[in-house]
Amino acid sequence: MGKIVTNTQPVIASEQRERSNPEKKRMSWTSGLLRRSDDLLAMTGGFLIFALMALSAPAQAAEKESAYDRVIREQVLRCGYGNFPPSFSKDPNTGVYSGVFYELLEELGAALDIRIEYAEEIDMGQVTAALGAGRVDALCMGTAATALRGARMAFTDPFYYVPLGVFVRADDMRFDNNYAAINDPAVRIATNDGDISDEIARKNFPQAQRIAKVQMGGDDTLLMNVVSNKADVTFTAPFIGKAFMDSNPGKIRMVPSQDYLQIYPLTIGIDIHEHELWHMLNAGVAQLVNFGIVDRILRRYDAEYPDMFIRVDTPYKEAK
Repeated sequence: MGKIVTNTQPVIASEQRERSNPEKKRMSWTSGLLRRSDDLLAMTGGFLIFALMALSAPAQAAEKESAYDRVIREQVLRCGYGNFPPSFSKDPNTGVYSGVFYELLEELGAALDIRIEYAEEIDMGQVTAALGAGRVDALCMGTAATALRGARMAFTDPFYYVPLGVFVRADDMRFDNNYAAINDPAVRIATNDGDISDEIARKNFPQAQRIAKVQMGGDDTLLMNVVSNKADVTFTAPFIGKAFMDSNPGKIRMVPSQDYLQIYPLTIGIDIHEHELWHMLNAGVAQLVNFGIVDRILRRYDAEYPDMFIRVDTPYKEAK
């Protein structure tokens, strides 16, 4: 029987080469590990993508409804308001609303075929937060449009304009025909944080002291702080000052001057992102102005508050 001869030289030589080259062996092991890591990463990445998609689906489904979409769906505009008679007020005993702007809002609701709901009384310092959080759709008691407010909220076109007066105690003559005298460290200005009284105090009279009122108090609180000598002066619309003086005769007066301190457009304020709601409300405001409805309502107040409501000029002349 012949002898079987096995050629083991190539195998032995291969093993010898691997033993003599440990770097190559290590590289081979590392390469395998990297391939397994890539596979694991691919599997993990796929799982993460799937998980993110699953998580984002409910978020997209529950995307916040805009104020405009909700108003259209429910046919209701939820209004924030404050007590600023005779512009807007709520009787604390009966809960009945009244005032120039209340009448205008009811006409606006009829024009737009929506219901106006007076949802929440809001302090002027909390307006931006209330609009942004969706607690109300609009600020509806006659909002003075200012540049500082305009950085955080949007305004409709004006219904009308109002001047701003300076009010002091009845026996205080220091500022008569001299608004500049208010800018003194000894002078105390009653202000409402976030309101135009605070804006004017900071910009026009930075040297004077600012005495902030408590939240949820309207301009009556500012005027009462002057009466009680907590402050020396405050700023508000003349019709608000007159309504207060009628109820508190002999307590305060408006400082005489050749010019009003400022003149502001009175508007509806909304969240700055609500473009569709802005267009919708502006269409209603334009109709009330152009159809003479605003003028008709203001005329009912002119006798008691003469020269205190400045009309919006229309781009046409009425036919005679």
